[in-house]
Amino acid sequence: MRRSIEPGHRPAHSMHDKLKFDPIRSELHGVLMTLGLVAALTAVLFALVWEVGLAHGSVVYLIPVVIAATRWGIVSAVVAAICGVLASAFSSIRRSTASASRIRRKSST
Repeated sequence: MRRSIEPGHRPAHSMHDKLKFDPIRSELHGVLMTLGLVAALTAVLFALVWEVGLAHGSVVYLIPVVIAATRWGIVSAVVAAICGVLASAFSSIRRSTASASRIRRKSST
């Protein structure tokens, strides 16, 4: 037997009741702060690679992981770790192109 729904009456288990946005909202601040930390660190490392020729700097990406883990929890720490790996790969690509351009400039003079 099928129950009919009266107009203006919500079923006991609606889709709105099933979706819980509170856990997402509680983690959002930490994740955004973590992304900002990784972005700021990437900018600093990019400047160091470009100006000084820093060769090994990827271990510095552990700093946002530790800060995120202690301040905002495991979700932010995982986001920091993933973004750190991606940013480290980006900076290693930039490092190789920067060193290649330096070699070309030195060989041309």
